[in-house]
Amino acid sequence: MGSPPLTPEEEKYAREFRAEGRIGSYADARLVEHLRFWELKREMQSRIDASIAKNAPTEELVDQPQRETGIVRVSGPFTMEAVPNVGAEMSMEVDRVDDVEGVSVTIFSPADGVDARNVGAYLSDMIEKLRKTGVVAKSGKKLNFQTLTSIDHAVLHAAGTTENGDSKTIAILFGPQNGSISESHVKDALQAGKKYDILLLCGYDFTPTAQEMAQQASQADWQILLAYVAPDTVMTDLLKDTKTSQLFTMIGEPDVVVYRQGDSNLGKLVQEAAGRGVDLVDRVDEMKEGEMFIELRGVDLYDPLSGEVKSDVGENVHAIFIDQDYDGKSFCICQALFPNKKDSWTKIAKNLKGTIDEEAFSAFRTLVSLPFKPGTSFDKERGEGRVQIKVIDQRGNAVVKAVRVD
Repeated sequence: MGSPPLTPEEEKYAREFRAEGRIGSYADARLVEHLRFWELKREMQSRIDASIAKNAPTEELVDQPQRETGIVRVSGPFTMEAVPNVGAEMSMEVDRVDDVEGVSVTIFSPADGVDARNVGAYLSDMIEKLRKTGVVAKSGKKLNFQTLTSIDHAVLHAAGTTENGDSKTIAILFGPQNGSISESHVKDALQAGKKYDILLLCGYDFTPTAQEMAQQASQADWQILLAYVAPDTVMTDLLKDTKTSQLFTMIGEPDVVVYRQGDSNLGKLVQEAAGRGVDLVDRVDEMKEGEMFIELRGVDLYDPLSGEVKSDVGENVHAIFIDQDYDGKSFCICQALFPNKKDSWTKIAKNLKGTIDEEAFSAFRTLVSLPFKPGTSFDKERGEGRVQIKVIDQRGNAVVKAVRVD
């Protein structure tokens, strides 16, 4: 069935659309009507916007903070903690696209824009740097390699044997050049690396779900190690990759203790903390019904010399950020603690000239959070919440720990 002929008015608009290159020599009446509809809609919206701009009162909302005199500002009014990581688990797969008449659709795979030769050169360079410098672990100790070579594998990139203590087999996966190691990377690596004693994942960043999956999979006889790659490695030939370079830094798992109101083990946990020299009596007394607080005992880190996981008792922790209602996507700082830098805080307190609340100021110079009531944004239907703890070390590397709350 053919389309109806154009009316004189439609023919007029069809000539205008042809001159603009929006339609071809043959014009369907329905296409002309469709284009004219959107043209009229845009004109109407422009008139509405112009009328609002001319007659409506305006209010400037940007960069207009409410000023309060008598308080010394020590930081800017606005901060951004991080940009969300777009990992592979957030991507969408398109299996089929229906043909649309007159429309050309092209779908690109994330791998289509990457030159295979560049990827090969990147991996070869990273393997050579890792072989020369090793991985910096706790207290300057290093995980070195007796052998380390590239392998032809769909997931893993290199394999070899460790030099420290008893020789162990190790497999290595390198993350994307311009992205984070995601949950899908870790899942594939766990499946592929089962035959090795150690699985090492090296990346410029790790998504929280990737860190959590690696922490849960690590066992006494099968270590899953994560290492941050220094951004300096992108300088290629300008970088001197000597044995003293710290291009790969091992990260650990935060060792946290949860103290919750109504927990039958609360008294026992408080006694154990007292044995470590941590007095939590006041914190427990401050707790109300449904509240909890968290203590960071340290960061568990793999010791390449002994092959065991040891805690640094928080001596290298410079910041602790806590999201009390983590939704699984966006990390929002609800509490910020800054231990191990008391001298710096003393200088700030002196410069503020007594304008600070000493009790509040001392509350964040510790490894113990304030009591809080956890949210349930992670799974509102089941009433399940999650508290996310992010620990920053002296190098600026971040490790995370998730605590499930029912």
